[in-house]
Amino acid sequence: MQLTPENASKIKATWLGHACFLAELPSSTVGVRGPRILFDPVFSDRCSPSQFVRLPPPCALEDVPKIDAIAQPL
Repeated sequence: MQLTPENASKIKATWLGHACFLAELPSSTVGVRGPRILFDPVFSDRCSPSQFVRLPPPCALEDVPKIDAIAQPL
Protein backbone atom coordinates (compact mmCIF):
# COMPACT_ATOMS: atom_id res chain seq x y z
CA MET A 1 0.00 0.00 0.00
CA GLN A 2 1.41 3.37 -0.99
CA LEU A 3 0.36 6.46 0.94
CA THR A 4 -0.07 9.71 -0.91
CA PRO A 5 2.38 12.43 0.22
CA GLU A 6 -0.33 14.49 1.93
CA ASN A 7 -1.37 11.46 4.05
CA ALA A 8 2.07 9.96 4.69
CA SER A 9 2.44 11.66 8.08
CA LYS A 10 -1.05 10.71 9.34
CA ILE A 11 -2.25 7.74 11.36
CA LYS A 12 -4.70 5.53 9.49
CA ALA A 13 -7.24 3.48 11.48
CA THR A 14 -9.54 0.85 10.01
CA TRP A 15 -12.44 -0.55 12.05
CA LEU A 16 -12.75 -4.32 11.70
CA GLY A 17 -15.91 -4.85 13.72
CA HIS A 18 -16.68 -5.16 17.44
CA ALA A 19 -13.75 -3.38 19.15
CA CYS A 20 -11.10 -4.42 16.60
CA PHE A 21 -9.05 -1.74 14.86
CA LEU A 22 -6.05 -1.87 12.55
CA ALA A 23 -3.84 1.17 13.14
CA GLU A 24 -1.17 2.08 10.60
CA LEU A 25 1.37 4.55 11.96
CA PRO A 26 3.41 6.92 9.81
CA SER A 27 7.08 6.31 9.09
CA SER A 28 9.89 8.81 9.31
CA THR A 29 11.62 7.08 6.38
CA VAL A 30 10.41 7.95 2.90
CA GLY A 31 9.17 4.91 0.96
CA VAL A 32 8.97 2.67 4.05
CA ARG A 33 5.65 1.93 5.70
CA GLY A 34 5.19 2.56 9.39
CA PRO A 35 4.23 -0.11 11.91
CA ARG A 36 0.81 -1.76 11.82
CA ILE A 37 -0.90 -2.62 15.11
CA LEU A 38 -4.00 -4.76 15.43
CA PHE A 39 -6.07 -3.87 18.51
CA ASP A 40 -8.42 -6.37 20.19
CA PRO A 41 -8.68 -8.82 17.28
CA VAL A 42 -11.79 -11.00 16.97
CA PHE A 43 -12.00 -13.30 13.96
CA SER A 44 -14.61 -15.77 15.15
CA ASP A 45 -18.41 -15.96 14.92
CA ARG A 46 -18.85 -15.38 18.64
CA CYS A 47 -17.17 -13.13 21.19
CA SER A 48 -19.89 -12.77 23.79
CA PRO A 49 -21.00 -14.93 26.71
CA SER A 50 -24.27 -15.59 24.86
CA GLN A 51 -24.35 -18.64 22.62
CA PHE A 52 -27.19 -17.10 20.59
CA VAL A 53 -25.43 -13.98 19.33
CA ARG A 54 -23.32 -14.84 16.32
CA LEU A 55 -21.90 -12.46 13.76
CA PRO A 56 -19.60 -13.28 10.87
CA PRO A 57 -16.00 -12.09 11.14
CA PRO A 58 -15.41 -8.66 9.55
CA CYS A 59 -13.01 -10.14 7.00
CA ALA A 60 -10.91 -13.21 6.44
CA LEU A 61 -7.71 -13.30 8.46
CA GLU A 62 -5.81 -13.81 5.20
CA ASP A 63 -7.10 -10.40 4.01
CA VAL A 64 -5.43 -8.50 6.87
CA PRO A 65 -2.06 -7.02 5.81
CA LYS A 66 1.17 -7.93 7.60
CA ILE A 67 0.89 -6.98 11.28
CA ASP A 68 3.83 -5.79 13.38
CA ALA A 69 2.11 -5.94 16.80
CA ILE A 70 -1.13 -7.11 18.40
CA ALA A 71 -2.63 -5.36 21.41
CA GLN A 72 -5.26 -7.14 23.48
CA PRO A 73 -7.06 -5.92 26.59
CA LEU A 74 -6.07 -7.47 29.88
